[in-house]
Amino acid sequence: MRALFYLSLFMLVYGSLYPFSYGFTPLDQIDWFPDTATVSKADILGNVALCIPAGLFGALYGMEKRYWFWIRLSLTVLFAILVQFAQIFIAGRVPSMLDVVFNLIGLGTGLIAAFCLRGFLKRYPMPLPPIVFMLLGAFLIYQLIPFVPSLDWGLVKGNLKSSLAASENFSIESMLRYLAYWFTLGAVFLAGARDQNRTGWIFGLLLLGAVTVFPLRILILKNDPTLAQFFGAFLGSILFLAMTKLREKRIYLAIGLIVLVLLNNGLTPFIFREEAQMISLMPFGGFLSGSMLANLIALSWKLFIYSQLIFLLIISGLTPWRAGGAVAVLLLSMETAQIFLAAGTPEITDPILALLLGAIMPGLMQAGNQRSTA
Repeated sequence: MRALFYLSLFMLVYGSLYPFSYGFTPLDQIDWFPDTATVSKADILGNVALCIPAGLFGALYGMEKRYWFWIRLSLTVLFAILVQFAQIFIAGRVPSMLDVVFNLIGLGTGLIAAFCLRGFLKRYPMPLPPIVFMLLGAFLIYQLIPFVPSLDWGLVKGNLKSSLAASENFSIESMLRYLAYWFTLGAVFLAGARDQNRTGWIFGLLLLGAVTVFPLRILILKNDPTLAQFFGAFLGSILFLAMTKLREKRIYLAIGLIVLVLLNNGLTPFIFREEAQMISLMPFGGFLSGSMLANLIALSWKLFIYSQLIFLLIISGLTPWRAGGAVAVLLLSMETAQIFLAAGTPEITDPILALLLGAIMPGLMQAGNQRSTA
């Protein structure tokens, strides 16, 4: 938990001071109390969301010792305020008291969530390690974003028609991708379970997830599932059940499927650029610019895929650092290939993210009873 707390503070500083270009703004030119009408929703959500992890992990870290808890909480609040004022020295960043208020709201939200989570876990101990719930949360965010259901039957019918129209061109690639998602989710659930004989129970959860998630996506604006995706999820569940007696091979197959998904996502369509593109050495730069919705989708997908792969590599026998390093090397190789391929924008973010996930993975696996077979 300590590592997560310090990581959340680092991300708070990083997100607040990016892009780290020095440029002093005179105090008399700063609008400390701007009109709320001029503040974008994205800016509000960004300031709130940036501080929620610090409040959450700061409260959970050492909550048993109240004296240190209140000291740490006070220092975290002071730290968040000082980071805002440090924007005076960053070109393109403008501090304001509204940002401070939104930061404090984020810290308070994380604090409340920590107390609720602690009370819930005291009453209902987690049957699975935190990493499993983190993976599930990241996957649901990826699947259900933007979380805005439509109550207009006309819009729902429009979404359904869009899904059926997209399904006319049955995509084998999309089917195989969702087969991999559902199969690897089952492998992760079973690997984290204390009882390794729960294949049938997990199979039922996978089917329930398929018949729940896809109808929900039809109800959500700008989120159209396809029959290929649903069929892939169903096949992934069946494949998971079929390999009940092949537990070790199921882990290795899950690892292989994730690697194939990564390679397909990062290197296709295998078209070479006319000119090589420079790799961006600014970590997390892409997440802090552009559409927040698109960035959240990309981040949730990467957390889901990278964490799964690292977790399964650890289950197969690697140490957390070696597992994180192996995934980082794979991602760095793909980013290097993107210098010459028109598949994406090469940057250093993903390998660093893999190393960070490898570093915090032991803490996320503490509550479970992992075994080397699943």
